[in-house]
Amino acid sequence: MQILSGQGKAPAKAPDVRPEIIVLREPGATWGNYLQHQKTSNHSLHDIYNLQRDLLTVAATVLGKQDPVLTSMANQMELAKVKADRPATKQEEAAAKALKKNLIELIAARTQQQDGLPAKEAHRFAAVAFRDAQVKQLNNQPWQTIKNTLTHNGHHYTNTQLPAAEMKIGAKDIFPSAYQGKGVCSWDTRNIHHANNLWMSTVSVHEDGKDKTLFCGIRHGVLSPLS
Repeated sequence: MQILSGQGKAPAKAPDVRPEIIVLREPGATWGNYLQHQKTSNHSLHDIYNLQRDLLTVAATVLGKQDPVLTSMANQMELAKVKADRPATKQEEAAAKALKKNLIELIAARTQQQDGLPAKEAHRFAAVAFRDAQVKQLNNQPWQTIKNTLTHNGHHYTNTQLPAAEMKIGAKDIFPSAYQGKGVCSWDTRNIHHANNLWMSTVSVHEDGKDKTLFCGIRHGVLSPLS
């Protein structure tokens, strides 16, 4: 399920949305110079944007994709999206993480209104519903091989992470219950057929015209060397 932004005029702002406006007060100050003095995160601005879109999509599976507040928020994100990517600031990363809490509070408020539940019970229901929807979304996305490269002291290193869905002998799946190109995220506590977040991590270096494997191991959970 995807939230589709509308076209035409800008939508009305979602309730309780308070965009932060940063004013450059120094003479001759530029946006680029301002960003250089900000602490940057390990994620790009487009990564932050995609995270926010995913969180809105998760909330839409709980509230419905026609929910007016979610639609308004999605439209505002489309209008605010920039084409040029850059490292995100810690401030922008924190704002993206706060969106999840705000969406859970929105679900809780709707649940309290519709079902007449006490505030604490409605919030507990909203947190569980959001988590279940997020687990389902993550599990059903395509899990594909990830490769990262690094050059250090003239040597070219490659870190390859192969998900369980792509662990095969030839074209044959090695697991009794196939992953079907998908996976099981670390938050899934109910799956009894597959290991959570199962990957094979390989680190290699390119020397003398060929690749030499420095490390290869299979792991599950949330940690991976050089990830």
